[in-house]
Amino acid sequence: MDRQVLCLSKSGYYPTWTKYLSAAAGVVLVAGGIWRIAGQASGFGQIYPYLFVGLGLLYFSRSEKRIYLSPEGIVKETKTLLSSSEEVLPWSKVAHVTIATKRKEFMAFFERYGEIKGLRVLFNREQEQTVRGIISKMCPKTEVNTIQK
Repeated sequence: MDRQVLCLSKSGYYPTWTKYLSAAAGVVLVAGGIWRIAGQASGFGQIYPYLFVGLGLLYFSRSEKRIYLSPEGIVKETKTLLSSSEEVLPWSKVAHVTIATKRKEFMAFFERYGEIKGLRVLFNREQEQTVRGIISKMCPKTEVNTIQK
């Protein structure tokens, strides 16, 4: 489902070079496994690691994860080659927000009502006022604490 993105976080992104490197290594390993099957140079026990690790690397290279703030709440999307999932923490269930700043980035901890767990979201420091504005607009009664480092 396409949602309106109010503020996109830097959490969950894999660097592009890791995706390219894992795709290249996956192709090499799968090709090596297929080559060994075609050449019948060794038993199947020595071929499986090439195929499984290679396919795992190819699977990883196609995975994407993004976390963002939307009018519905904090959205965590995960997409892989075979599946996709979406977790939404609605603004009405946010009990408390703690913002920890450090150097060029800050982390926002969104805690759920009645639960110990919540979501940790990493942002660039330039986005801090935007995030604070979204929090004050979407859940004005929620307490926001700041930790400076």
